[in-house]
Amino acid sequence: MSFGNTKVHKNPLEEMPRPLYNDFVKVLNIQSTSSNEKLMWFYIKTWLDSHGISNYTDAAGNIIATKGELSEGEYYPCVCSHMDTVHSFVDDYKLYFFIDEDGNHVLFAKDGEKKTGIGGDDKCGVYSCLYFLTIFDKLKVVFFTQEESGLVGSNKINLSVFDNCGYIIQLDRWGAHDFICKNSSHNLVSDEYLETINEVLRTYNYEPAIGLITDSVNLFSRNVGISCVNVSCGYYEHHTNSEKIDVNEFYNSLKFTKEVIETLGNKKYAHSRPVYNTKSTYNSYSKYNRHYWEDSYDYDSRSFVKKPEPKVPAIPKKNNEPVEKVHLMYTWIIRGADWVKIDEILTKLDIAWNDFYKISMSAPEATNI
Repeated sequence: MSFGNTKVHKNPLEEMPRPLYNDFVKVLNIQSTSSNEKLMWFYIKTWLDSHGISNYTDAAGNIIATKGELSEGEYYPCVCSHMDTVHSFVDDYKLYFFIDEDGNHVLFAKDGEKKTGIGGDDKCGVYSCLYFLTIFDKLKVVFFTQEESGLVGSNKINLSVFDNCGYIIQLDRWGAHDFICKNSSHNLVSDEYLETINEVLRTYNYEPAIGLITDSVNLFSRNVGISCVNVSCGYYEHHTNSEKIDVNEFYNSLKFTKEVIETLGNKKYAHSRPVYNTKSTYNSYSKYNRHYWEDSYDYDSRSFVKKPEPKVPAIPKKNNEPVEKVHLMYTWIIRGADWVKIDEILTKLDIAWNDFYKISMSAPEATNI
């Protein structure tokens, strides 16, 4: 999460390789909102299982994945993202692209003839987490729930999850050049951390910057005890129907973050926030304030209206082909707002998770305008 901006500077960059672009489009085709992240959860969970990556979902709905075994004295690099967007589900969601004046590939979305948010905030982060799991042998990844509803997942996660992590990186910032390593009060990373990656920052034209709250910054504020950053990843005008993603800039952010992780390695970069004696004024209504809160913070679920539990859909009596069953499942998921009876429904419809993944993720490519 961060407040919106538009692209104002030319920034011609290398094109994203086609196999990576195709996988990125699959993630972008998934609709997800704070009250209903089921489709994104399904996609991530099934992707992790199909790639043999150890993972579990905690009580808050966060997915925690770990790849590789650490040697003595090593720590995992940790990359995180959030599964929700601010955008509501629409009935005719389709992706489009154009080539801008830089020659960069720019993606956006429409609902029929109307523009709608593509959800780069934070589908860019979701894809980056999956991508880094394919290229690093030792990595921990966390997909947070309901960041846009008040940092619910990163408030509720047990900080012991990060005991074996050396630092935390999130790609959840508009633009192409910001390396958020400071908030309004203090630095989010150690001096050693910045000195170690100084050359990488210059190579990719990233600059240390001050930013607002997101999950990685929230973890630092909860005193996770290690360096935490947020990285620009090419989306613009987010939280609006005009949201767009410069794919070339996004690919540059992947290359940059890859080199940052390679440079930092499996070392721990300890860094703690100053301890304040005052109680935080954070609450579920003030989504974007800059205060710090205690680990005992209890999310006030009363601020969100609980919707009735949807009924289990009936199995179609005719045309009972896999695609038809998956369409029924998809319809139920996007219309229901509660995490209920998912395994029961999959079993009743006789849909294996891998089949659901393969059929529902045969996503159409973006259309050139």
